[in-house]
Amino acid sequence: MELGEIRRCSSVLIKIEKYIRYVEKLFIGIGGVLFMALMFLGAADVIGRYFFNKPIQGTLEASELMMGGMILLGWAYTMQINGHVKVDLVVNRYNPRAKAIANIVALILGLGLFCLVFWQSLILAIRFVNEHRVFQILPGPAGPYHFFVPVGAFFLCLELIIQIGHGIQELREGGAK
Repeated sequence: MELGEIRRCSSVLIKIEKYIRYVEKLFIGIGGVLFMALMFLGAADVIGRYFFNKPIQGTLEASELMMGGMILLGWAYTMQINGHVKVDLVVNRYNPRAKAIANIVALILGLGLFCLVFWQSLILAIRFVNEHRVFQILPGPAGPYHFFVPVGAFFLCLELIIQIGHGIQELREGGAK
């Protein structure tokens, strides 16, 4: 590859990474909106239940959907900011190069796992939509809400690929954070 081709390829990858990061932030915004809706729904249900003896029907199902959306759409952003739990008991004793290699191996294993999660949850979500599943109490179809899992897993896979690329680049440059 010539230097010009490498720069062009690198420029394209940077644009793709920026787009993925934009979508991750958009999902965090959606999660924030879902959190606010969950708060207001919970408060309205409590007020309705205890002051007017009229609880809001379907609050539990709606709360479960909103919590699922908040968590699943936030997977990739949490990975981006290194917000996931890490156990560094053994890895902290490694030299920087070994730490970087161990991190890349862990990211690759995570990528494999979440590719499986994406694939299987997508199959399930499509099946639920095709079966025209509905909620017990809430009006409307339940199938589309099952797409939170594959969408969240897909963007987590993209984030893992980005981090694997950064880790490999870090190893090539010789330094490890």
